[in-house]
Amino acid sequence: MSSETPDLPAVFRVLREMTGQGVIADYAVGGAVAAIFYIEPRETFDLDIFFVLGKEPSSELRRLEAIYEFAARNGFEAEAEYIKIHGWAVQFLESVSALWKEAVAQANELKFENETARVMRPEHLAALMAETGRRKDWLRLADFIENDVLDVILLKKILRAHDLEAKWNKEYWRFGGDEGNG
Repeated sequence: MSSETPDLPAVFRVLREMTGQGVIADYAVGGAVAAIFYIEPRETFDLDIFFVLGKEPSSELRRLEAIYEFAARNGFEAEAEYIKIHGWAVQFLESVSALWKEAVAQANELKFENETARVMRPEHLAALMAETGRRKDWLRLADFIENDVLDVILLKKILRAHDLEAKWNKEYWRFGGDEGNG
């Protein structure tokens, strides 16, 4: 990947342009970059963008075609599963599950430097972390709990709506919680 200095506000401008042109209908920043809006940053090398398509493609094999065409027109290079945008390795993840779609639809509009971005709410990030269940997600979730950034009532509602309560209750002890009381 190139050595361009990462410019997150510039990426947010590109996302706004993509939305304005109908390349994507909606988006939300997820993953580690979204988490830094709520807790102390952890190292990450990529930017996860959860999106809803602007229009249905002619074939399932062409689901990301409009994104890659936009990237090529604007001089952004594709590298593996990422598109290099202003120094960031951006991974576009289509919101296909009900939880992902809800997380995008209910994202917060947050300021970063001189730009705004749609960023997943901490409760949706927590539910997604529980859904994926990777060790790094549970560790980040511990930071969310320690920093008291979660609306517990909303989180429980999201977990219940997406059938994640049992998984949460089973794994919650790993980051210092009382089993069943998460």
